[in-house]
Amino acid sequence: WFMLTRRHAFITVTDTVVEGVFRKECYVGKDRFCVSDEHYIPTLLAHLGLANETNCRTSVAYTSWGPPSYAHPKTLGPADATPAKVYIMRGSGCTSNATADAAALLAFLRQCHLSEVARQTPDYDDEPMFEEWLRGSLAVSGHEHIPAWCHLTARKMAPAAADAWRAVLSPMHSRGEPRPIGNST
Repeated sequence: WFMLTRRHAFITVTDTVVEGVFRKECYVGKDRFCVSDEHYIPTLLAHLGLANETNCRTSVAYTSWGPPSYAHPKTLGPADATPAKVYIMRGSGCTSNATADAAALLAFLRQCHLSEVARQTPDYDDEPMFEEWLRGSLAVSGHEHIPAWCHLTARKMAPAAADAWRAVLSPMHSRGEPRPIGNST
């Protein structure tokens, strides 16, 4: 659940120095405990003075690390499927699904210039004016972009927890508050 730029990927696959040290030294007690995306790649980039080219504040997936194994994400079971857990998983300051949908639509309009509505906006052919119109549309609608630290997915749920997660998510609207069953808004 990470990504590399082309440059960082090339550095990673051609490295022999840091990789050799990790093969020899990456142990906790008697156990080999070295995770490439969490230990090796950040160490390699830091060793080369490239740590400032990364964003390690979070990942796209919410993950709960902890007992019974700190080497693997905790499996979330049926008892974990609560509105409070959903709030924690979304993260502080993260926007709602409705906001994400609106922001994605406006980004699509900006990139592709395909929408008939966009074509009818004043100064559509003037890129700076169009950008300003999009920003204004977001502000008027109350929508904003999704911050980089917001989780888009979550892992890892036990198969037996599927019904519990479906139940806790289905009665929630975009702000995470319960809504009456059968309400279509």
